[in-house]
Amino acid sequence: MDDKELSDWLKKRLSAKEIVCIAHSGWFCKVAVLGKDAPALIQTDPERKSLTQLKKLARMGLLQHVVTDLQTLEEISEYKAEWKCENFSEAVVESFIQKRQEALGKPVFGKKGRGKEISQKTAWKVWAEAGGCCMYEGCAADLSGISLHTKVARIGYLAHIIASSPDGPRGNGERSAQLSDDPENIMLMCDAHHRLIDSYAPLEHPEERLQGMRRHHVEKVKSLRKAMTYPVARAVTLLADLAGVPTYFRDTQFQEALLAEKYAMAPRVEHLLRRTAQRDDRSK
Repeated sequence: MDDKELSDWLKKRLSAKEIVCIAHSGWFCKVAVLGKDAPALIQTDPERKSLTQLKKLARMGLLQHVVTDLQTLEEISEYKAEWKCENFSEAVVESFIQKRQEALGKPVFGKKGRGKEISQKTAWKVWAEAGGCCMYEGCAADLSGISLHTKVARIGYLAHIIASSPDGPRGNGERSAQLSDDPENIMLMCDAHHRLIDSYAPLEHPEERLQGMRRHHVEKVKSLRKAMTYPVARAVTLLADLAGVPTYFRDTQFQEALLAEKYAMAPRVEHLLRRTAQRDDRSK
């Protein structure tokens, strides 16, 4: 659950006067409703909105917490009966959320995080290297604006590979401070993948994997930019069935083949003949 979903979920727990337990390891946390058989653990990303509800639960004595190790917490989906929860006071839960924000390199409600802030120069360089798209493998979402909407909003995030705080995801002592404003340690990501690598599945995204994603994305963007200087070529197909099965090629396959020969592909593939069992399409 993101911050808004968690806030709404906590309101229902508050209304029902149910006891909520936060199981956490550093910035990574899940919540469960106590008093049920094998209560489910729900992964969360608490921020400002949910903090308000958490403090209300704490005031009523309905909020508890337990600290465990990261690997165990990421793998399990049910609350462990042997866990010994302790009360979570208003002050302690607020401190917990603030420290979590800091560890994740997010705004700490008016305060700055530990690492050096990302400079404008670094931000521009990362946006340029990313081509304005999410750098997570297989995504490439356009982060330059919101489709079908005129409202200005932040949909692109500069995500650290090595967290700017030693306590954050993939944080590493001196390296966190050294790399906090290094473009090669920062990836442009959409909101969903930013949350995925930091809040929801940090163990599945070690430094080496993220560095590989970044390197591959940057190389691809460079290749596509270079293609803008190549002469434009038409991609034309004459397709026929093979053993009764229609043949098919993705546009990206044509694009990659032409790039290898130092040609840029025209905006669309022209299918001059596409013969299948159902139809025979001919372009005029």
